[in-house]
Amino acid sequence: RMDPESSTPTCEACTKSYSKYACPRCAARVCSLGCYNAHNGGRCREVFHGEGLRDAMNGLVVDDEGKRTMIEALKRQGYADGVYDFANGGDEGEGESDEDGDAEVEDEDAARCVLSETSLEALSRGEMLDVNALDARELASFRAACARGELVVPWTPWWMEKEAGETRVGASGARAVEEISENVREDLGKGETSTTETSSSIPSPATAAEALEPFDVLSGGKTPPESLRWHCVNALAAYVLVKRIFNGDWTDDEATAASLLLDISSVLGARTAIGGIECATSATHDVVERAARLAPARALLPPPSALPRVISTELSIIFSRGINVIILAFLDLSRVLNSASMSSGGASKPARDAFRAARLKSRYLAAYSISTAAGDPDALDAIARALGALTPP
Repeated sequence: RMDPESSTPTCEACTKSYSKYACPRCAARVCSLGCYNAHNGGRCREVFHGEGLRDAMNGLVVDDEGKRTMIEALKRQGYADGVYDFANGGDEGEGESDEDGDAEVEDEDAARCVLSETSLEALSRGEMLDVNALDARELASFRAACARGELVVPWTPWWMEKEAGETRVGASGARAVEEISENVREDLGKGETSTTETSSSIPSPATAAEALEPFDVLSGGKTPPESLRWHCVNALAAYVLVKRIFNGDWTDDEATAASLLLDISSVLGARTAIGGIECATSATHDVVERAARLAPARALLPPPSALPRVISTELSIIFSRGINVIILAFLDLSRVLNSASMSSGGASKPARDAFRAARLKSRYLAAYSISTAAGDPDALDAIARALGALTPP
């Protein structure tokens, strides 16, 4: 269905808004994640997520990394399926006789044991886990436990790691060349490895292809408005929340992560001039309001009352740690937008164009941050203090 005044098709689910996306299964045009979930009676969503889960689990070798990948896939599937009620989980008949309280503890443990003895034995032997070998109740219970977070190791944001503050980047975002001490040089000469290697969860500095242009070049030499610093805060606030939604790893679903980033941030999602983002309060409040309206994001985030505290605290830490951490965050943000814009499946051409525009914005803001830190060494601390003041004592 086409809008009579535009060549843009309208959403086939709500029939009210212009469609920006296409269903990866039936190619139906939809305007949002909510309409994607609702169209076709929800069947496309169920089949699509089911196939993604099956692909993620089939033939998976259950080492530590494999377990993490499997759990993350199951966690997203559990949230996509909605809220489960497994108050009566575990084997039927257990817990009916409780003489001294020990049986109650055993029943609670049994309810949390979401895999059968056969599956647990296979895992203990390091064998492959086949999702098709799980019965319906076992698979559903496993998904629910993942959705409740019982099987997921809580993610520690990379900007909290000590190594993040030790990574040095230059004006282009590439790793800065540092002088190696004589002792380290001697150790390297003996075949010893350097201890300056960073954690794999910390975004890497820019490659030659990702090098940032000087802000003076990007801005044409014009003096940037004061509000631009708060645009940086707004974009990074969305980055912090979407990272949390994906428990730190969005590599399996970068298109969805990019869509959420644009939906949550006015700065990243706007195609025209942005107004109203003039201070720390408005920069963060914009993201809180938008995130609270997104049902899929809301299910994976802290309660709305806690969102302002989470955002202001995380951002205060990022800005207080200095320009290196800020640039790594913008590079990570730019990379997911770039990957989503180059993906041939799922996202429509208008959506991919929006991802490209947001990527250019993120790089512009990164270059601005470098220029600001170089011109005013106290600027980042001032932003951190303004964000910290938003956090209730």
